[in-house]
Amino acid sequence: LLLLGVMLPQEPMFWCSHAENWPTEYCGITGSVGDPMPLKYRYSIFAMCAMAVHWLILIDLAVFSTEISAFLLVCGHVLAEVKQFLSALAFLLLAFGSTISILCTECGTEGGDFHDMPNAVISLFAIT
Repeated sequence: LLLLGVMLPQEPMFWCSHAENWPTEYCGITGSVGDPMPLKYRYSIFAMCAMAVHWLILIDLAVFSTEISAFLLVCGHVLAEVKQFLSALAFLLLAFGSTISILCTECGTEGGDFHDMPNAVISLFAIT
């Protein structure tokens, strides 16, 4: 509720109420589509925080349903495994990318570009 109170003075619809095509979020003070002003940026940050708090509050309601509680428990374990897999993948890509770029100085580019480490890592990642 506090974040909604902070967002109210930042609301672009209120600032643009004097515009000729009024139900718009872009006017002189809020900037244009390609160039938003700081008011629009602040509003988007507060909106992001409000949505995060909203979802955190909804997660607390999971204790009332065993199915949702089990789903959150499984998601927690699966995300831990995914994090471990991505860490191992990053380690292997960096290790083999640096090794191949050192050993393969005169190699062609048919199988991938292994002349330097960043390109070798990208080529190995493309293979996976």
